[in-house]
Amino acid sequence: MNSSQHNSGGSAADTFFDALVTSLVGWVWRLIGFTARWVWRLPVLTFPTIGIGVLGWFYGGGTMVAATGAYAALMCGWSVADRASLARHTVGIMRGRWVVWRRYRSWAAICIDCRLSRTRGDRVIVPTLRSVELGADADVLTVIPARGQPVSDFHSELDALADAFEALSVTATRTSPGQIELTVHRHQPLTQPLTPHANNSSTTSDLSAGLAVGACADGRPWLLHILGAHILIGGVTGAGKGSVLWSIIGALAPSVATGHTALWVADPKGGMELSAGADLYARFAYTAETIATMLTDAADIMADRAQRLRGTTRQHTPTPDEPLIVVIVDELAALTVFADRKLKTEIDRHLGLLLTQGRAVGVSVVAAVQDPSKDVVPLRQLFPTRIALRMAESTQTTMILGPGATDRGALAHHLPEHLPGLGYILLDGTAAPTLVRAFHYTDTHINTLNRTYGTREYPNP
Repeated sequence: MNSSQHNSGGSAADTFFDALVTSLVGWVWRLIGFTARWVWRLPVLTFPTIGIGVLGWFYGGGTMVAATGAYAALMCGWSVADRASLARHTVGIMRGRWVVWRRYRSWAAICIDCRLSRTRGDRVIVPTLRSVELGADADVLTVIPARGQPVSDFHSELDALADAFEALSVTATRTSPGQIELTVHRHQPLTQPLTPHANNSSTTSDLSAGLAVGACADGRPWLLHILGAHILIGGVTGAGKGSVLWSIIGALAPSVATGHTALWVADPKGGMELSAGADLYARFAYTAETIATMLTDAADIMADRAQRLRGTTRQHTPTPDEPLIVVIVDELAALTVFADRKLKTEIDRHLGLLLTQGRAVGVSVVAAVQDPSKDVVPLRQLFPTRIALRMAESTQTTMILGPGATDRGALAHHLPEHLPGLGYILLDGTAAPTLVRAFHYTDTHINTLNRTYGTREYPNP
């Protein structure tokens, strides 16, 4: 063998040896890092184990056995006192890491398949998955996008991501510069009907804090603000608009009894839907003519209040002498589209006055509609609070909640038919819609409201 062949063989062996050493060092470092992470994640198990080992090293096996027994007794006592807490700090952590790995171990491949990767030379760059927070119904992924990658890239691939994660839907929100939050909805929340609970909000301060009208998807109470607000509710037949209206009426009933709120209710469908609570109403109308008169009177009161309060206060405070007037209109299309031309003109004018000038002087409008198109609700942008229940198509969701709402996860046109009262709420000035569900009011609940709070008579129209 000549020298060149010998040198070539030696060089190849050296290269192989160097690669082997590098691989082993890398593997050892990964093992150390893996061990350190789990030591930190499971301090309840790892720190005592390390401590017992140290005691055994320095003081012998007897001390180690005694320490082990004491630790076992402590864990048994914890299990008896609060098994759920023990599981949360031990098995729960391990199970959580296993679930995260099982669900999102293919993160890089999913990003490539869903067209969220970037190519730089011969490198493929994917967004970084920084953290995963598991939830009962949804997982929240904190993602660092690739440099120069806008959130709109994620919005355009939400359906693909949902399929890749085997989830119901995925929403994407830019939470801070250079950070995006993906919410992976795996189960439909709020599937059980919500029973109205006792409401003790009988003072002005309670009205200011918001009305408890249902629940949010994360389990928090759904607090709907009525002071200084107008509310538009959209949804197809059977979507649960009545649930939202009755939840509002039920939450306002205590303040109706004290005189802080006056309900002026318009039910253009002949009074079929809302007449059951008529004992709670200050005004109740169910024909186009009497509804037009009621809106005219509300506009007159609004103008009178504005004149008296001008220069005194910027926001009306409800009192028994000057109550908050809540004008509730069940089906707006019956007034804005199907009424005769003269009445329609009168209704449009006074409704427009209430929506543009009523909030500051304590006149709020709550309107429900099936079709939120511009022809039906020409003043929909004047409603700061908008609720989209189940809609027929995505364009209707956009009409209620505004452009970009579907990209941010408000898929009202995908809501199940069997969950009335479930929808998305969007407030002016907020970026992300919130999934909510209203209480389910039965005839029994409504009769209870009448008996408990129905202390006023209303004039027949």
